[in-house]
Amino acid sequence: MQLDRTEGTEAEFLRGFQALGVKDNVKRDAWVLYKDGPNPQGVTRGQWMDKNNGIGPTNDQFARNSYAIHASLTGNEKLQTNGKFGQHDYMPPQVFVQNIKLPDSQQKIVDSIPDKTEKNKKEFGFKAAKFREIAAEIGVPSDLPKFQKKLEGKEQVYETIGGGAQPCTIQYDNQVRAGNNIPNIQVWKGEELVEVAWRAKDGKGKYDGKSLPDAKAAAATEHGEGVEIALKSATNRTMGTAQLDQYEKGAERRWATQIGEQRERNSHFSHLTAVVGDSNIDVKWLAIYAPDHALTEGLLKGQYGQHLRVIASGNGRTSVQFAMKKFPNETKRLLDEIEIPHSIAEGRPGDYERIQKVGQTLPAVSVPHAEHRDGPPNKNVDVMGSYTPDQIMIAGRDKNGDRSGGQRTLSEYAAQKLRLPDDAAKALKLEPNVYSKTAEKTAGRYEERSQGNRQASMADW
Repeated sequence: MQLDRTEGTEAEFLRGFQALGVKDNVKRDAWVLYKDGPNPQGVTRGQWMDKNNGIGPTNDQFARNSYAIHASLTGNEKLQTNGKFGQHDYMPPQVFVQNIKLPDSQQKIVDSIPDKTEKNKKEFGFKAAKFREIAAEIGVPSDLPKFQKKLEGKEQVYETIGGGAQPCTIQYDNQVRAGNNIPNIQVWKGEELVEVAWRAKDGKGKYDGKSLPDAKAAAATEHGEGVEIALKSATNRTMGTAQLDQYEKGAERRWATQIGEQRERNSHFSHLTAVVGDSNIDVKWLAIYAPDHALTEGLLKGQYGQHLRVIASGNGRTSVQFAMKKFPNETKRLLDEIEIPHSIAEGRPGDYERIQKVGQTLPAVSVPHAEHRDGPPNKNVDVMGSYTPDQIMIAGRDKNGDRSGGQRTLSEYAAQKLRLPDDAAKALKLEPNVYSKTAEKTAGRYEERSQGNRQASMADW
């Protein structure tokens, strides 16, 4: 009995299992394939070929996992820094295609079209055709994810099956192909990808709460000297820290956005806020937009000091009286910027009780709602998935467990291995001892992968 070989039967069935053809001269790091799951994985083209006898991934394996292509294959010199493409600069298909450089002949045709819509249509057509050529050459799928809509509010979070969570502002028809399964952190050693990791939704990821220098040190300890960390952006493009550092504090900013950096504690005070009911409002904003409010008028006269808080980068909020005692010069500078008398920060009998009473109006957990205000999370918002640990403020407690009137960032709780207050833990859907149980290592689904399992066989993917 012979198999029916007509189109739509055997050919269609086999297509899903067909390994994509690849030319022999393709670079080892031409693309990276990423697998989501309890232990996320990432392999370069070279690592995959080494493990699988030179046979590339199938269409189905590419369909189940996100992949990204090295930026150098765009041929676009504008992506270079100091005349070189970033060693770990990778883009998902929809970002890669937009960055392809057209030949001069095609660019002239595009430039000659007066209508903007038609111009864009023609340019994308040329770039899509070039993308299909590149895809065929390096052995990746040639389809492109299609834009559907911009996401708003609580929809702006993409959660992976492995517990990762990241901001996501655009809905594509294929979120996996669009690169949303690319982990936030990648650790490279030359052309070899040795580790990938997510910022975990529950804050227990391997690198969560660490500063970028601490993460680099940890990676070097595990994988040896010469490692480089690469970080994903909001567009799912990945760059190494060496490339990001070509821009002022580029790597640090990217780390803070993707992971939620635990910054140097008490390094500096950035601005003043005032407690108004269940919210903290920037005092500069009050002075500009609510100058006639009784609280604003009182602050400018040196009154209502119990409402005034100083925010310290990466740490939390403390009373202006405590800040003046510990850091007088910085505190005076902040007061002078808004023309608030220094006398507001002078200690007086009963200060603690007044500060504590005002602080009791704050919610157990506060998150940003605008540049000038933060307060309780909106109903049904997944706080851990929507905000970084530096953005989440926990109402402070004193040694007796009573409200102190101040606040700490969640990253500070993680850094100091502090027990979360029960009400805050409940709001965050975490165990109160998630950070304080020092004997407990990272939960099983975030365990470090052994070296032998980093390069998975075809069956695992």
